[in-house]
Amino acid sequence: MYYKSLKLEISEKIALVTLSQPNKYNSMIPIFWKEIIEVFNKIENSNARVAIINAEGKHFSSGIDLDEFSSLGLTEGKDMAVKLKILEK
Repeated sequence: MYYKSLKLEISEKIALVTLSQPNKYNSMIPIFWKEIIEVFNKIENSNARVAIINAEGKHFSSGIDLDEFSSLGLTEGKDMAVKLKILEK
């Protein structure tokens, strides 16, 4: 599957998740949060026993891109927060 902000490789029992937007310092844009949920659901349903998270480029991540999130409406922001509860596993 193609992801805009991530890459996923699963080999034997190792899942490698790569943040793949080095031109944006691997910032956590709204699509990142949707994709990370999909990626970890896919890992959970695989034979992987460990997940390694790394990043392309010079920086691991600049964190949340506030400009991107400021464009979300209140309803979209709350909806995304509810969906992210799945990552608490």
